[in-house]
Amino acid sequence: MKKLLSIIAVGALTTTSALTVVACGSNTKDSEVWVVTDTGRINDKSFNESAYNAANIFLKNDLKRETTSSFLQPPVTSQLVQSYEASRKNGGKGLVLPGYQHAEHIEQASKIYSEGDRKGSVIFLDGSSKSDGKQLDNVIGVLFKAEISGFYAGVASILYNFQNNQKTPVITAYGGGAHSPFATSNALAGYFASVTFMNQLLEQNKTGTTPELLTKLLGIIGHTPEDYKTGGQSVKFSSVQNLGKPGESIIEDNFFTKTFNEGGGTALSTKLVTGSNEADKASVIFPFAGPQTEDTLKVIKDQNSKALVVGADVDQTNLYANYSDKFITSALKDLEGAGRAALIHSKAFEDQEIDLTAEGIIKGTDKNGVEVTGKWDGQDVYFGGKIATGEKNKFKADQANKLMEVLKEAGEKLSEVYQAGENLESFSYVFSYDFITSLATAASSTSQKS
Repeated sequence: MKKLLSIIAVGALTTTSALTVVACGSNTKDSEVWVVTDTGRINDKSFNESAYNAANIFLKNDLKRETTSSFLQPPVTSQLVQSYEASRKNGGKGLVLPGYQHAEHIEQASKIYSEGDRKGSVIFLDGSSKSDGKQLDNVIGVLFKAEISGFYAGVASILYNFQNNQKTPVITAYGGGAHSPFATSNALAGYFASVTFMNQLLEQNKTGTTPELLTKLLGIIGHTPEDYKTGGQSVKFSSVQNLGKPGESIIEDNFFTKTFNEGGGTALSTKLVTGSNEADKASVIFPFAGPQTEDTLKVIKDQNSKALVVGADVDQTNLYANYSDKFITSALKDLEGAGRAALIHSKAFEDQEIDLTAEGIIKGTDKNGVEVTGKWDGQDVYFGGKIATGEKNKFKADQANKLMEVLKEAGEKLSEVYQAGENLESFSYVFSYDFITSLATAASSTSQKS
């Protein structure tokens, strides 16, 4: 076992001063486990920090080491490959790469960690083990069924509005970059499907056949189906996004900002917040767009809007402290649990005695939900979704936990339909009325009549 690199040695890893390795207190750095950030800081309260935490949990709980992960913080993407090389040359066996910025360089990371007497393993968080269709045999692609967490977050948004006497909330969302079926669009599709799902349950209730699922969901907010038989409650899509009618044309620019840069979400957020009329203004916006969440929050403030926000990936009440009162919940990816599990199941550490029955080790599956066993290198491994339970969220922890329990089967059925989609690479297919409705119908079909 190597317990290498004092603070001074870590600082000397590279002659390029911009590639910084920061020591945490007086802890000894471990030379075998590395995190290279996505050009952000290691303490960003988001992807990078979650990746770092995953590596440290693995070292402490599974390898029983009193060390912390080494890490590099390249400030620009042009220095990512140099960072991979530096980590490998300084003893790296397991390399954790958080986020999409690494996608264009993942084949180079695989090559670098294939050199030497023994291959290392690359853990690509929220990315695939394939590059341009080529399978990389030492890369573990950690992917998330974000359609589930998006769906949970959507239902939570609707229930929160109902709880606060908003009978016809307008539910909106947008993504950064462009349509990407397993990076952004899945979360948005699951979120939008929650609108149709709830309307299906509400309509069934009005006909006199109350779905058991609706009874359980309304119970989370202390309501009963009787309150909704004649109350006029329904959930709306924004006319800007035009999802509520079959055959209507949809425009990609009303769903995606074509960039993940801060400032890139201002125009679309403004369009959704202001709406085409008073009744069309967004009640909730789900910006699945990295730093553009702050664009949305600023627009809400500048427009004196009552709209609230759903965060993405991590509990964003911790990231945006000045706006923490604006978050209903966040659609989460269990980056720490998945990153730890990938390191445990990597070939890089197959010579270590690791207790696979230890507390907190989560299971990964293939896209069809079948558990992946053995070593995970050269595979994409999937993890489910959840929503935030932090105390600052408006949808409280006990409500969130109950919702996830009630919707577990519904979320899994929705995910099955999404993953089996025939043309997921097509924006117009994924965001069509028919496909969104099929997701909702799969979820609502799990409900029995009460």
